[in-house]
Amino acid sequence: MRSDSLAEALFSMEEPWQSRFLILVAEMATNWTWNGRIPTHREIVTWLSDPDVRREVALMLRSWQNPCE
Repeated sequence: MRSDSLAEALFSMEEPWQSRFLILVAEMATNWTWNGRIPTHREIVTWLSDPDVRREVALMLRSWQNPCE
């Protein structure tokens, strides 16, 4: 999944899940040093350009959307 489409999937989630997932991605991408605020779309897309972060987020999102697979 591409960075921008993965970011769109995260930003299209309903609350409270959207902010929880966004903050989790921020924490993962910043090695758990994030300041707790909700990251911007641009920040998320930038972090998702890292293949390792993108892979982890894609797996996490897939597991969330299809828990029985």
